[in-house]
Amino acid sequence: MLTLSGSNQIHPLNLSGKPFSTGNKSMSVDIQFERWKSKLMNRLVIPILQKNWVEIYENIFIVSIFKKELEQYKTRDDIEFYRNILTFVERVYNEHEELEHLEKMVYNDGGEGTRMLYKTTMIRIAAEYEIYHSIFGKPESQDYDQDILGRIRSYMTIDNITYKEIIEKIK
Repeated sequence: MLTLSGSNQIHPLNLSGKPFSTGNKSMSVDIQFERWKSKLMNRLVIPILQKNWVEIYENIFIVSIFKKELEQYKTRDDIEFYRNILTFVERVYNEHEELEHLEKMVYNDGGEGTRMLYKTTMIRIAAEYEIYHSIFGKPESQDYDQDILGRIRSYMTIDNITYKEIIEKIK
């Protein structure tokens, strides 16, 4: 429900017909911030996920605009999360630009010929095999020690376990 102050307040009803509240407080939704988040997702994050680099190149200038707009919401608890997303977008953009520049230098022969380059996504093996390779190296005969792989799999299910902790447990 929109109040006279302009904030949107949610008063969900329960079976008794009375508003549900936690600590006699109603939840409020900042419509402007919700629009800002939607714009961030649609203009920067989703194009990165879709690898739509043309759209990202065209819209990268708005990162600085988003940063300025984000300062309006500096009292919010989750502002650091959105600052990190904007930093992430900038870094992904910069890394991709550097890779494009490197590819032009490496694959451009300077001649009149035509060169065709087709990029595909990297094929990754299962995480337990990558950990196995990092500890023991890739087996020559493709025969993995199934006991070790099983132990690695079981360690991977432990909450907040790190790569270093897995290595310590395996060795």
